[in-house]
Amino acid sequence: MFGSTHLLGNGAAVLAEHDALKATAARMRGLCKALSHEKKPPLVEINQLLSVFSAGLSANFATEEQDGYFGSLVSARPECDVLVAHLHAEHVQLTEAVEALRNRARTEGRNPQLGFFLGRTLDQFQAHERSENRLLQEFFLLDEGGEGE
Repeated sequence: MFGSTHLLGNGAAVLAEHDALKATAARMRGLCKALSHEKKPPLVEINQLLSVFSAGLSANFATEEQDGYFGSLVSARPECDVLVAHLHAEHVQLTEAVEALRNRARTEGRNPQLGFFLGRTLDQFQAHERSENRLLQEFFLLDEGGEGE
């Protein structure tokens, strides 16, 4: 039980960050739709949302990568190290993708592909969040003596 108790130490912070990221991602989905129609959102709005998302993503990833969060998961369940390493790699990929989007929005402004790339990055973010959720669900299930033990 130590593992889940220790892991929950940063859980509230991670959940709050996830909620904020989901809200920003939902607003960005709206931008994807607007970018594909004649009524384009102002460039300032696009850049602002990308900036907020980038900052939130960086803060969230930093919290998750602290030893008290995923580090404690690997300490309690060493078999999870490969999955956690994969999540770390996705953190790098997503951070780079968002930075590339920010650069694209600044330099190309009204590029019709911006909405496509934004949607693809949001899809990757959602898939990443699902992977993290599955990993944590399995961790808590095993930690509580559920399936697999």
